[in-house]
Amino acid sequence: MKKIEVLIAPSQLDKVRSHLISVGIWELSVSDVIHYRKTDNSAPHWGADETDYCELLKLELVAEDESVVLILNAIRSATGGARLNPSRVLILPVEQSIRIRSSEHNPVALSARRGNSAAA
Repeated sequence: MKKIEVLIAPSQLDKVRSHLISVGIWELSVSDVIHYRKTDNSAPHWGADETDYCELLKLELVAEDESVVLILNAIRSATGGARLNPSRVLILPVEQSIRIRSSEHNPVALSARRGNSAAA
């Protein structure tokens, strides 16, 4: 299993989500993040111009190894080749997944229960 984290512009959320649903991904976490960008060679300092900061959304989801390429292609096609600012996708190994309420493990714990869980 892999955990996929990707940063996207807020305006891209609906399109990315619909592309993920089309490939069978119904559940993901979405967080607001502020990304600091260094604009020159000087050391970063608090109180810098507002242009040094960029508001993004961080999408996080866990999927089976076989689905990772399909998910990345869906995200890439949803963003339409637009520059993902800061264009970072992290793919991390997941040792185990457990659904607390039912004690289900690994692939079963990842399967979406559309009627019982809140999809993002």
